[in-house]
Amino acid sequence: MLRDFGGKKVYCMTIQISVLWIILVAYSAAGFTQTVTRSNTIESSPVLIPGISEPPEMKGPAKVFPTPLAADKAFWDAFKQAGNNGFTEANIQILDNFIQDYPNYADGYYWRANAEICGSELPDLIKAKSDLETSLSHKSSGTSSFDERDVFSFLAKIEAANGNHAAALNLLESAMQKDLDSGANIFNVQGTSPETTSKFCTWNLTDLHLLASSAPKDWRPLALEGLYYEFFTTFDEQYYSQAAAAFQKAALVNPRTPIIPYLQGKLYTKSAFWTKKAWSSDAARNDIYRTSLPLFTRAIQLSPNYELAYAARAEAYLQMKQYMLAIKDFNKVLSIDSNNTTAHSDRGLANLEVGQYYAAISDFDDAIRLKQNGEIYLPNLYENRADAHVKVNDYRRAIEDYNSAIELRIDTQLILWSLAQFRGLYPEYSAVSDDVLLQKLNRRFAPQYEPDAFKKVMTQDNGKWGISLLDDLYEKRGIAYLNIGDFRHGILDFQRIFVGMPDYGKFIERWRVIGVFGHGEKFYLDVKASETRANRTPRIWVKKVGTKQSEVMAFELDCSSRRLRMTSNVIYDINNNTLGGSDVNEGWSDVAPDTLGEQLWNGVCQSNP
Repeated sequence: MLRDFGGKKVYCMTIQISVLWIILVAYSAAGFTQTVTRSNTIESSPVLIPGISEPPEMKGPAKVFPTPLAADKAFWDAFKQAGNNGFTEANIQILDNFIQDYPNYADGYYWRANAEICGSELPDLIKAKSDLETSLSHKSSGTSSFDERDVFSFLAKIEAANGNHAAALNLLESAMQKDLDSGANIFNVQGTSPETTSKFCTWNLTDLHLLASSAPKDWRPLALEGLYYEFFTTFDEQYYSQAAAAFQKAALVNPRTPIIPYLQGKLYTKSAFWTKKAWSSDAARNDIYRTSLPLFTRAIQLSPNYELAYAARAEAYLQMKQYMLAIKDFNKVLSIDSNNTTAHSDRGLANLEVGQYYAAISDFDDAIRLKQNGEIYLPNLYENRADAHVKVNDYRRAIEDYNSAIELRIDTQLILWSLAQFRGLYPEYSAVSDDVLLQKLNRRFAPQYEPDAFKKVMTQDNGKWGISLLDDLYEKRGIAYLNIGDFRHGILDFQRIFVGMPDYGKFIERWRVIGVFGHGEKFYLDVKASETRANRTPRIWVKKVGTKQSEVMAFELDCSSRRLRMTSNVIYDINNNTLGGSDVNEGWSDVAPDTLGEQLWNGVCQSNP
């Protein structure tokens, strides 16, 4: 479809972006004029800077970035030649030449088909159909940037234009069945409201009504109309009622298919997230989820092993905090498909909520095992498993999982940061030059960028946006460090938030409990003002809270000789009024066993820098 952007007609279509596409775009963003020629060999040794005590998330090996094949590079060159308007009838020769050189490259045929039917005033349906079918035949032989459902949708449009309505309906159903949960995306819609006319590539209401009139006793055209209206519910709530009405008509035509009640239930669960009523209160949102339950149950009654319906009902129960019912349905899903990653993960969340912590850990183990590196939800899985380890007081395993989650977050975010932002998070590198640090980060996380391009991005282009999605992880890991008595690393993690993410830091509690000593006084550690970085004299702030008064004390530690001294204190009454305090000129004293001093010394001096 053609859209108008600032006076330029630009061809737009809905596609599933593949890893290849991300690679090609990354090359362009980095300003590459030559292909990356670095070795594709996996480097197993960590990328380390000598003399620096680096955090665990920075100690991994260099990231391996796949070098594109010659065909991938040639295809990207063809795209660049096409210019802002994309592939059209005017420049289709570019793709003809590419396909002549690379006859097994699926994307070449797919995009030529788009040019033949979407980039032309007079669509060449015969050639487009041939190219679409050829793209499917070559899709499994290499990387491709298109989704099969898009091909089925375009083929259906061609069959409908040729009057073959039965074939068109079968193909459009195939597109829908590829992924029912995103079935509303098969119509290649670019607007925000339903249309009765459109460019050839886009389905409209007239097209769907024509299919319905050709098969008046078939439920599928009505279901497709419901999905079509559902697409627009994201932009306007009024279309929920029209989608629901279409689904209800389909149910009357065929009350025996489980697909219709499933789609009806999914429409409600979408509205539980994407309507003003749902946003008004938890109770209102739960009412919407509750309405979806009998629909999913109806689908299950019609098809007792209907995995999608069990999974959807489980998710509704999970959102309603009916965790045992969710677990029961997730069990059924996994009995049907033991490799359903979402069921493992979300059953883990339900087990976590009901206190079945070891079952939750096992679920997250399975979900992590089944996920591939680079998948967007993998950091969440490590974080969830870490949370479960915390519940059973296994703080060291929790720290390992928080390390993994943080590393994966940085892997996807670093290229959006500036070097100054990175230094705010990681003061461990304060003595490292920019060039050395950039070289490490380039190899460790962004090898797709040549060094000069990476330096420009990190020192000139980036820094406009704040860092996100890491504050909770640093806080949780910091708490876990404190719980094992590792104050040095716990304080460092909290200070990553205070210094590197100040917008989040202002909501973080700075005083963290570390134990009870003496006559029942509770002691807290100041994770904001304390100083524990390597090569500096550790200075720790502690608050002692009793029944009638509290005292804030500053200590310095001599790690080499196991000594400490108090350097200042302030005393407050129960109403937080200052009673007194001063700089204290106490001399150094040995650390006594089983005292606050020993806990401070162990927590700062015994932990590795």
